Parts: sequence; structure tokens; C-alpha cells
Amino acid sequence: MAAHLRGGQGEVQLRVEFYNPTVEYDEFTTEWLQSIASGSPCWHITNNFSAMWLITMTANNGLEEIGKALETLQMPEVFKKTVVSGDSIYGFVTSYQGTEGLVYNKAMIEEAGIEFTPTEMFLNGTWTYDDF
Repeated sequence: MAAHLRGGQGEVQLRVEFYNPTVEYDEFTTEWLQSIASGSPCWHITNNFSAMWLITMTANNGLEEIGKALETLQMPEVFKKTVVSGDSIYGFVTSYQGTEGLVYNKAMIEEAGIEFTPTEMFLNGTWTYDDF
């Protein structure tokens, strides 16, 4: 895929290639580090990076520290501090992550004689699915 972008700083030509792994999921970091060591990284930018890979990738110099570059971006500070190892920042999120919720009918809970709603149990520190 190719793209031609225009912005306030001029024009940029981009060529986008999608990375298709050649190994199983648990071997991704090995493949990535080998591609970096060979001088031909299999990807330069990703939006699919698991926190479980951070230690291996940073310990082997597989990621670039980007904290200084993030200083000028206008985004909530919490977004800038999501991919951190030690004092270094290696990534960021671009939006609030989705949440999981439990929807319930409060009237049905009261009718069933359940003493506390899930919300009350959570706020009291006693919430579990089993107890509910």
C-alpha cells in the first residue's frame, strides 16, 4: 500500500507493508530480534504490541526509547506512560482502552433478597462472581 500525505510540514511519501509472522505466537520476539540483528527489521511501527514482550525486547535493544519525542504530543499523560520499562518509554496508546462491565437489573436483585448489588460488593472489596 502506498500513501501520499500533505501536512503543515510538507509532503511525505509512505510505503506500507503488512508484517506476516513466520513463527508461532510465543516465538514472535525471537523472530523480531533476529530481523533487527540482521539489519532488516520485520516491522518498524506496530499497534499490536503485548506487554509480555516488553522486557525481552528492551533487554535486547529491540525497541527505541521515545519519551523525548512524546513530550511535544498533545495527548493525556496517561496515554504516554503505557509502554514503560524503568525510566524509559517505548510506546503509547492513542485512545482510552475499552472497559468491561457487568450490567444487572437492580430490582431483580432486590426481589431475590440479595443483600448487596455487585456495585456495592465491589466498593466494599467483596465482589466475586461466586459470591454474587
